[in-house]
Amino acid sequence: MKMKPHYYQMEAYNFALQRLYVQDQAGAGLFLDPGLGKTLITLMLLECLRDMGEIESVLVVAPLRVCRLVWEQEIEKAGFDFTTNILCQRVKPALKNKGAFIELINPESLHHLVGECGRWDTLVIDESTKFKNSTCKRMRALKKMLPNFNKRVILTGTPAPNSLADLHSQVFILDGGEALGRNITVFRSLYMQQGGWQGRQWKLKDNQEAKIHEQVAPLCLRLDAETCLDMPDKVVHDVECQMPPACVPKYKQLQRDLLAQLETKDILAMNQASAYMKMRQFANGQMYDAEREVHFVHKEKLDALEEVVDELNGKPVLVFYQFGHDSCAILKKYPKAPVLNGKTKPAAANKMLADWNAGKTHVFLVQNQAASHGLNMQGAGNDVVYYGLGDSLEVYEQSYRRIYRQGVKGSEVRIHRLLMLGTVDMIVRDRLELKDQTQQQFLTCLKNHAREGLTCPS
Repeated sequence: MKMKPHYYQMEAYNFALQRLYVQDQAGAGLFLDPGLGKTLITLMLLECLRDMGEIESVLVVAPLRVCRLVWEQEIEKAGFDFTTNILCQRVKPALKNKGAFIELINPESLHHLVGECGRWDTLVIDESTKFKNSTCKRMRALKKMLPNFNKRVILTGTPAPNSLADLHSQVFILDGGEALGRNITVFRSLYMQQGGWQGRQWKLKDNQEAKIHEQVAPLCLRLDAETCLDMPDKVVHDVECQMPPACVPKYKQLQRDLLAQLETKDILAMNQASAYMKMRQFANGQMYDAEREVHFVHKEKLDALEEVVDELNGKPVLVFYQFGHDSCAILKKYPKAPVLNGKTKPAAANKMLADWNAGKTHVFLVQNQAASHGLNMQGAGNDVVYYGLGDSLEVYEQSYRRIYRQGVKGSEVRIHRLLMLGTVDMIVRDRLELKDQTQQQFLTCLKNHAREGLTCPS
């Protein structure tokens, strides 16, 4: 290996090696912030286990963009002698290429491999929150495959983005249900109770957080960037926008429509979601109709974005957007801005990222989910703008950490959030912060457990 690992990377490496080799346990979880080198640590671990004759073949399950843009580049950059094969999308033809030490596939295509699972003895899940739903298709497929993997590693920086209930399926991958219950029903009976509207929400029972922390801590290591790295300050700047008076009655009508639907017991959840999305779109300034036609509402957020960009006086700005019509509206003001989204081809994405990191891009538009995992974007700017916030804490944290990570220049990273006063924007912000408290409590407990008996250099 060409690169010398940092002390915190060696701590994570030693933890996983202790679990998988010394203790001969099946699984190890590495809950590490973006920028701490989860991929490099995992590659070091795989190399060691291979050289000791413990493993022969590895299946890595990662988001599509991470499969294509991260793993092979990290292997080459660090100088590992690994062969790889990407199985994404055209799975069956790719399976004919045998002999690679590491094979990569995206979660959405995993079900194609159920009949091939004897091909690998080791499993790596990169961004394990993709499997937090125990009933989704990918998790059902993975459960069928798990007995074939003697060694299992899960990686994420946001293990509990919504609640501690997100942990059950992820930890199940490591131990088959020993720590938190063999299925979600057992987990709920032990740790949760029904509540919320019509009893449709599952909430933790009183005083069960500590029990979950205790059960999970031996299996997983938590390291955060702020502790391990000399990180710049993170400054959150909420840019409050005022809705034009003419738009207020229309927004209030959308609000009344949603409330009416929530009070109707037999209303379809999809209708509630549609009303909620319309309110978010309205707050941003454009809306889709039933035929997906875009209707202009106001330009308050566009003006706010322009003010932020102008105040930065030429500094590079990374703008995260939610809806396709948002990017179209922004492009009218900044027509030269490149746009990275889920449809961007790998070669084009590589070019955009290289230009950004080289400081050649002034305004860079990125759809939140498209950059929430695996991309290194800390080479140029220190300013992130959220044109609109989404509900996912995982996507929110992972997206701004494309810049707020090791290697960023300057003394601070600034996060500008455009929020429309008196709208659902404020609710989304508060929900994100509430979820963050739950996750941070869990991560702090994991961190405290890991620090027992360990001394980190100053």
